[in-house]
Amino acid sequence: MESNAKLILNDKQLQFYALAEIDNLLRSIGKSLSHFTQLPQPPSSYLNQGSNNLIIKETSYDIKEMEAQHQQFLQNYNEHQLRSKGDIVLPVASSSIEATLKPGGRTAHSRFKIPIVLDEFSLCNIGHDSDIAELIKQTKLIIWDEAPMQHRYMQHRYAFECLDRSLKDIMKSVYPARSQMPFGGIAVVLGGDFRQILHAIAHGETGEIVSACITRFRLWSI
Repeated sequence: MESNAKLILNDKQLQFYALAEIDNLLRSIGKSLSHFTQLPQPPSSYLNQGSNNLIIKETSYDIKEMEAQHQQFLQNYNEHQLRSKGDIVLPVASSSIEATLKPGGRTAHSRFKIPIVLDEFSLCNIGHDSDIAELIKQTKLIIWDEAPMQHRYMQHRYAFECLDRSLKDIMKSVYPARSQMPFGGIAVVLGGDFRQILHAIAHGETGEIVSACITRFRLWSI
């Protein structure tokens, strides 16, 4: 809402504007006020329904600043470096501490709505018509830092297979053949120390523990 010292609002209008601000905050994490039917719903004229705040956020980086960083660190980049070109890159990490160290970083669980309880058939909680799905369709690169640590937080390689399965399902609407490509055809960089210790599975035997590690991710054999 634009600042206007002469603007006079009644209590109902103030409520609508407050709800609209809540809606904007929710849209920044891929939800909206409509997901919470227990709350009052303001008239549609108060809501910025036509905008995908996730895409706006990921395309609002200062291009000149990105270009300056590109020149500064040019020797460490390759010819496909993205953000200075205005493309969308989603940096995620397995822990919240690591995520905060990256511009625009989020935990993988938060960004991709990966379920806490996982099995070999799990899918991320992303609807095909959601803002997050639209963001993913425009994403060129996903960087997943501290990937080998993911089993310590979500307990299994199923987290990666869940994301792979979900991206294939989403990206097939862009091009059907992408349903057969790893991660739906989006480039995914998994970084971290693959020599970290194994995690613990309650009452699990050695074979179960080793099988749960990222190194047993089924895509490695493709």
